[in-house]
Amino acid sequence: RAKNAPEAKASTAAQKLGVIVACSLLYAMMCSPMLWHAQVANVVPGAWLPVTHVGLALQWSGALLESVADHQKSAHKKTFANATDDEKESMNTWCDVGTYAQCRHPNYLGELVFWFGLFLAGVPAMATRGWWSFAPAVLGLAFIAKLMTSQCAKQDEKQKARYEGDENYAAWTRA
Repeated sequence: RAKNAPEAKASTAAQKLGVIVACSLLYAMMCSPMLWHAQVANVVPGAWLPVTHVGLALQWSGALLESVADHQKSAHKKTFANATDDEKESMNTWCDVGTYAQCRHPNYLGELVFWFGLFLAGVPAMATRGWWSFAPAVLGLAFIAKLMTSQCAKQDEKQKARYEGDENYAAWTRA
């Protein structure tokens, strides 16, 4: 995986630095709502407090969903790898247990919920600063949403190619 990372594909030090700077800027934009909050939390009107609380709850929920989903997928892979051949015949090679029984990409969903929660929690602080404070946050949120949805599409394509003709997989994707 490390060999496929953008910074590993860069051939010169300047290209690697460019990738690192671009990623740093992206994360700064995505975290900007909380940076604004840290600066002006004491002047945010109390009426905005429920918005901040809902945003924080979404952050924690998203982080928990992503963690649980990653753990379930890892445990499924380990169980499948350690199963006997007879046991493997009754198991699906793709993860379809736990959160994956309800959603094909719960880990990506959890990440999206986390970043949306961070954005929402920072809205009251950004509103005290002016419309321009929303710009980096909206760009960061739009980028991460595009990245996560494109990763879902890539994963769906890979799995479709891998399990084409498998009726159990087709039924799972239709559910």
